[in-house]
Amino acid sequence: MIKPNLKELGLATLEHKPLDTDSKVKYLMQKTEADVCLLTKSAEGMSLYHLEGIQDFEIIPSEVYDVTGAGDTVISVAALCLSQNTPTEILGFLSNLAGGIVCEYSGVVKLDKEKLYKEAVLHYNKSKKEAEKTKREISKYSKAIIIKSN
Repeated sequence: MIKPNLKELGLATLEHKPLDTDSKVKYLMQKTEADVCLLTKSAEGMSLYHLEGIQDFEIIPSEVYDVTGAGDTVISVAALCLSQNTPTEILGFLSNLAGGIVCEYSGVVKLDKEKLYKEAVLHYNKSKKEAEKTKREISKYSKAIIIKSN
């Protein structure tokens, strides 16, 4: 797994400037033999590149005070999700959400795991038909992350 932001992606692929973002990510994944790439895109959210395709995750609006540590939080939560065999859609959602939560505070802060859980259940949207199943699923993986990180 790799987790560049847009600036880092540009620096890592300087010799391939004419490529679009998706092509740069695919090139970098091939070069590093990564099967997952989480591309953080600041106010544009995050894109998750994996063997099955690409998924985009918008930011959940909040007050942003400081982005210090957000990328570290994203990759930490993603690694925990991978260790729990979390479905990629939930991995991306939780990682993106966690990165946003730490931006709500000034300086480097510890992720508030209970807030992650509450926000995840609140913001994870699916069709009404799947809502209960999804709520149970997001609850299961969020709780697993809380337990594993203690």
